[in-house]
Amino acid sequence: MLHDTHIGASKMKSLARSWYWWPNMDADIEKFVKLCSTCAQHAKQPAKSPLQNWDWPLEPWKRIHIDFAGPFLNKMFLIVIDAHSKWIDVKTMTTITASDTIIELKEIFSTHGLPHQIVSDNGPTFTSLEFKTFCSANGIEHTVLPLCRTSQLGTV
Repeated sequence: MLHDTHIGASKMKSLARSWYWWPNMDADIEKFVKLCSTCAQHAKQPAKSPLQNWDWPLEPWKRIHIDFAGPFLNKMFLIVIDAHSKWIDVKTMTTITASDTIIELKEIFSTHGLPHQIVSDNGPTFTSLEFKTFCSANGIEHTVLPLCRTSQLGTV
């Protein structure tokens, strides 16, 4: 009777509380709704933000996308992808501080040159004053995307 209209766990708990009570009622209702295939089909899906449409860079190393992956075996990986060629550089790191990240980026830049633009998420490494200063001092435009929208990074 409570579940006939598949109203979801919150509304179902509210309705149940007005008529019934039993030990662990909330947990039982949540479990019941979670196992209901009809509720799963009609559950509200989180809104998806539109993907960022990036212009194709006219030459290599105009825009790079950077992010961290890991940890894998107690290591983090700095992933750098050139938006034009899709060339990938990966650096193994034990810490992901701004200082250590800048050291690794300088090594990559010594091979490929300075990019015009870096695209990253808004993780603490990339939003630190030290990283901002590094980008500014080298004439690099830094585009920061919200951490929750890493799919908009496009390539990483």
